[in-house]
Amino acid sequence: MVGDKRVGLLRIHTYHDIAFDQALAELAEEMRFFEEEVDVLIIDQTGNTGGDYCYMLQVASFLFDEPFPEIQDRWRANHDTLLWVELDLEDTEDADDRAILTQLAGGIRAAMERGERLTEPFPECSSDGMVEPYQTEDGERIAFTGPVLLLIDEFAVSCGDYYPAHLKDLGRAMLFGATTMGGGGAIKVIEDTIGYAEMRLSYTISMGMRTAHIPLSDGTTTPYIENMGISPDIPYELTFEDMMDGYTHYRDAAINAALDLVE
Repeated sequence: MVGDKRVGLLRIHTYHDIAFDQALAELAEEMRFFEEEVDVLIIDQTGNTGGDYCYMLQVASFLFDEPFPEIQDRWRANHDTLLWVELDLEDTEDADDRAILTQLAGGIRAAMERGERLTEPFPECSSDGMVEPYQTEDGERIAFTGPVLLLIDEFAVSCGDYYPAHLKDLGRAMLFGATTMGGGGAIKVIEDTIGYAEMRLSYTISMGMRTAHIPLSDGTTTPYIENMGISPDIPYELTFEDMMDGYTHYRDAAINAALDLVE
């Protein structure tokens, strides 16, 4: 309680290496509670280094009561990416996943035939590029429909970039904090051991494209997340005083920003 207002807080620290079904079931209970009990919801996504993109979209779906478009990626159009997609296609039995991978493989071949380095934008989690609101096995739709303040910072990357990009571009949340890191795409990782040394290399194989275009210093715009990050609507840079007094200034500023959304 802050005065006569009820403020909810939800922490999302990762989209990676968790039991997705269990996490979504627990999140459904929380969102049902928030919808009934709070006036505004603060979601803390600071320091989130990403994970599974399709799971992240399911997490985002709790904030929508209508289908919404997913951010689509342009993929590297080369034999290596095509082989990676086709191997996934061979191992996949799910009809929806096969349709998505078949569509992407065709897009990579078409771009290669045209001599282009990147494909056209393609969705990764639905063949039509639309995400449905969250629904339980019993058909119950669960969504928080009140105002949302999303906390972001420069340590959020990958899906930690995509999540605020979706909410900002679709007008579903106000963003508070610092611009995210700007790692907007799928990566491939190479790990090897050479003698007594270890090497780990990751490189980008796709580029996420936002629905909003971001102004650049030269007067042009870009839809890409990569190297740009997602900027806050309400900037807040952490100070020495924040670190010394338990971040009370940061907390108070965030709560006040959330209360402004209620008004």
